[in-house]
Amino acid sequence: MNAFEKIFADRQAFVGYITAGHGGIEYTQQAAIALAEGGVDILEIGIPFSDPVADGPVIQQAMHDALQAK
Repeated sequence: MNAFEKIFADRQAFVGYITAGHGGIEYTQQAAIALAEGGVDILEIGIPFSDPVADGPVIQQAMHDALQAK
């Protein structure tokens, strides 16, 4: 049984999502650490790209903001 099978074997997984670079790289690192310490089973980190049409408006805006950050 692999790690993902173990997570999903007995319960629903607690999955966190953040967009890399949204709020700055330091904020991204702090958010990832906070989510891990908060008990997420899986942490998905979205890589910003210019045309996230399949994502909802919140993720689209986060992607846009991350790409505009300097």
